[in-house]
Amino acid sequence: MAITKLVADSLGTGVGGKVLQVVSATYSTYTTTTSGTYQNSGLTASITPSSTSNKVLILFNVAGIITQAINTGVSIALHKSSTLLYTAWEYGCYNTSSTDNQAFCSGCYLDSPSSTSSLAYNIKFRNKNNSNSVGVQASSSTSTITLMEIAGW
Repeated sequence: MAITKLVADSLGTGVGGKVLQVVSATYSTYTTTTSGTYQNSGLTASITPSSTSNKVLILFNVAGIITQAINTGVSIALHKSSTLLYTAWEYGCYNTSSTDNQAFCSGCYLDSPSSTSSLAYNIKFRNKNNSNSVGVQASSSTSTITLMEIAGW
């Protein structure tokens, strides 16, 4: 029996799951907050789906997450414009000492936007516990976000 190799171009238009486009962005500016409300981390990317039946797969890595005081926590979340989609790390980087504590957070989320308009996805962060400073992209670290339009199925 012969084995047939499938390549993306050989799949029919009705076959879902093909990657149609990829958009990625990086951000490396140290950003801090003392707020308990989600703030922009600076990491954002936009994509325009070609069909309302397509999905968007979002992959991200937030680097250099830092808490700078005892009992300070940070929350990392994925937003589409101002809408919260996914809380990736609710109690992450919870510092139990008075020294800086650095970490990273990676995540993925499959969105079904039902849209052919431009969609902006961004990572936001907030101070989980008190008024001490928390931050992202500390120590010249680089955060990344990748958006993939996936053909609907």
